[in-house]
Amino acid sequence: METYLNLEKLSNDLKNLFQNQNQNENEESYFDFEIICEQNKISFKTHKSILSSRSEYFKTLFKSKMKEYQENKLILKDVSSSILFSILNYFYSGKIEINLENAIQILIFSSKYLIDDLIKISSNFIKKNLQIETIIDVLKLSESMKINELLESFEHYNKLKKWINDDKFFSKMKLRYSAKIDGFDCKKWHDRCDNQGKTLIIIKTKDNFIFGGFTQVGFSTDKSKWSYLSPFSSKGGWIKDSNAFIFSLRNDKNDRKSEKFSIQEGKEKVAIFYSEKEGPIFGGSGYDLYLNSELQPGYTFFGSTYILPQGISNKEQSQSYLAGSLYNWEVDELETFF
Repeated sequence: METYLNLEKLSNDLKNLFQNQNQNENEESYFDFEIICEQNKISFKTHKSILSSRSEYFKTLFKSKMKEYQENKLILKDVSSSILFSILNYFYSGKIEINLENAIQILIFSSKYLIDDLIKISSNFIKKNLQIETIIDVLKLSESMKINELLESFEHYNKLKKWINDDKFFSKMKLRYSAKIDGFDCKKWHDRCDNQGKTLIIIKTKDNFIFGGFTQVGFSTDKSKWSYLSPFSSKGGWIKDSNAFIFSLRNDKNDRKSEKFSIQEGKEKVAIFYSEKEGPIFGGSGYDLYLNSELQPGYTFFGSTYILPQGISNKEQSQSYLAGSLYNWEVDELETFF
């Protein structure tokens, strides 16, 4: 006896069953439930048996014989028709296309409507393709919705939250500047990010190093808040910040975990440097972290003002620690949150 298994044909047949009915109103109907997308009033005909087998939410809904069960329809207010179509098509065919544009929305829907396998699929995609510009939003989402598939994988999210130690700031902060979107231009960065108080900066290099800095006081144009004027420029000065720190989130070269580097005792007055002609700068003369007028390239004289990690002592090690080298690195993205 031989057993033949043709999952591809089964998948295609079920996909066609769903798509043909929803594309051709004259098709004879064998469906017993309708899901309506309120955003644009598009409806999809489905089967209760398929829905309940794919989602614990629908299984419970149908077992409880609630209003939706009696009326054989459900109106959804929180999803676009394109996302809903993709997910329903997945219910029938077992296939779904996930990309950077739809992954988060698929994860949100799957989490709310208890689609366990799709939670794992979309979470894994996000983890593999996570971009610096989405990391904070994704991790806020995963925390608020208790999506453990993501939370357990992002040690650095919890580290940043712990290091900043300000739940109010962390919960309200948003991405205010993205170099990829807004431009690699320090003037644009200053227009958006000056005088904002607490500020978090995350930098990703072309070589996938991720690091940055946090300042409690922010990059202020008010000279009365500058502790020292720059001897090289009348438009720059150091700002005191006892709570400023530099951090490393990804350092594959040194195989180190996420780390925070506080300011050295006695150097609080040169924690950050303001210059309208340059990007964000952390540290005193020499600068631990520096970005120029184009927000790249930068350099890292790490250790001049901020505490070095354990086991790092010589200049070559310290200056290459954050970005892989002192000068020879290029910014792929710079994000600013407040």
